[in-house]
Amino acid sequence: MKYAYVYDAVRTPIGSAHLKKGSLYTVRPIDLLIVVLKTIQRRNNLDTKLIEDIVIGCVNQSNEQRAIARYAALEADYDATIPGILLNRLCSSGLDSVNYVSAMCSSGTNELMIAGGIENMSRIKNYNYGSYFNATSQFNTQIVPEYILADLLATINNISRKELDTFALNSHTKAYHAKQDKQKYITPVYDQNKLTILNYDENIKDNLNMKKLEKLNPLLEEYNHNLSLDYLTKPKYSKIETIIHNHTNGNSSLISDGASVILIGSKKIQQKIQLKPKVKILSRSLCATKPFSIIEAAINSSKQALKKASMKITDIDLFEINETFAIIPILFAKKLQISLNKINIHGGTIALGNPISATGPIMLTNAIDILNKKNLNTALITISTDIGMSTSTIVERM
Repeated sequence: MKYAYVYDAVRTPIGSAHLKKGSLYTVRPIDLLIVVLKTIQRRNNLDTKLIEDIVIGCVNQSNEQRAIARYAALEADYDATIPGILLNRLCSSGLDSVNYVSAMCSSGTNELMIAGGIENMSRIKNYNYGSYFNATSQFNTQIVPEYILADLLATINNISRKELDTFALNSHTKAYHAKQDKQKYITPVYDQNKLTILNYDENIKDNLNMKKLEKLNPLLEEYNHNLSLDYLTKPKYSKIETIIHNHTNGNSSLISDGASVILIGSKKIQQKIQLKPKVKILSRSLCATKPFSIIEAAINSSKQALKKASMKITDIDLFEINETFAIIPILFAKKLQISLNKINIHGGTIALGNPISATGPIMLTNAIDILNKKNLNTALITISTDIGMSTSTIVERM
């Protein structure tokens, strides 16, 4: 069986997506992507003529992020013969780009490609967790904003606010300790005068505690939504009289800015580029379920990836699971009987932030870093998205 291999991975620091507060709000999205493209080329002395395509996950593909894969490649001085394409499967877009590229390379269609993700959410006007819902489609399909489904899941499974907040605090604690260890996969963002704009993940809080988390309002109140949205869940969950709204900005991931790229190729290309693979991509999967379950899809895609790799859940040394809401990794661990100590060892998106399309490749990059530092062998990366979809990838350290 032929496999695809990750030869290198680079990401920017993750910036907080708050206008005039986050460090990257003045930086064009294309400049974030240029930074990581230039870095991965420079540190590998890469002949860009060998790259056959650049596939970038990007949810918001208008204005500054339109056709950004191709434009960024040109501005990064890559060979003009390299095409570029954008993928959008909501939060999993970046990980889908990895899976798409690895499938192309393992099949022999291409030998060397770049996958990745980009999102500068500071510069997207009026973004919030409910802004892209079309009212008619929402009613016809009974789709509910994801944070309400997260609260519904927590209510059904009797997961308390304290459990959600405790998980969030642990995510920040792990991320803070990992932050102290210089990560070679992070490249700083500089301005035109070569002065540092950002060289660390700025969402991580070292002074967070349970008292601060307890004071935060539920997301339902933060988005000025009313309880009428809860009634959209009644046809399927009629026995749930009241949804307890316990997810907040503290135990959910914050919208953020960032970019990441992954250099992926076949085994054959190794001789030409003279690089040692960091991980082998063993399997990939995606699935969809009924939109109401934001955890079922993650579990199903993970099981599919395991089956394709002829592996069991116990064969996986570490898990990178998106922390869009704390309930997702908590239930993932419970339902698959995994220790939380194996999940997001260096913290997850609650602490790091969630630059949507860049998140998947960043999670893969984190997994590669942890596998090497802790001398572990295998990792499973899973991202569940809105509307009941999920994407998973399994890698093995070389």
